[in-house]
Amino acid sequence: MKKLPFWFMALAILYVIIGMAYGIHMSAIGDHVTAPAHGHLNLLGFVMGAIFAFYYHLVPASEGRLAWVHFAIHQVAVVLMFPGVILAIEGQGEELAKISSLLALIAALVFAVVHFRRGRATA
Repeated sequence: MKKLPFWFMALAILYVIIGMAYGIHMSAIGDHVTAPAHGHLNLLGFVMGAIFAFYYHLVPASEGRLAWVHFAIHQVAVVLMFPGVILAIEGQGEELAKISSLLALIAALVFAVVHFRRGRATA
């Protein structure tokens, strides 16, 4: 496996472990108010990360500098989104959630460029 798919999947696995542990924590204390943060971590971190890992594994021509930019922006978005959503839910400000949401959108746009620029070369 090439490096980019490996790292996307490795971090996706880490995010799902953290997300599952947080879900168990919420259940144990009987407080599910921050469940949207748990959901965002599992969806953005695990599901999307795993999809990106599979894509870059199946379309190796897409792996280049721009793909690594995609990786970096996506990881920053995931890492900031989890606490950002928690802070927003707790009424402590929405700035971090907004920034991370914008980064997630930028990562998706970069992925689109990667796919349409590099991916079509293998089609």
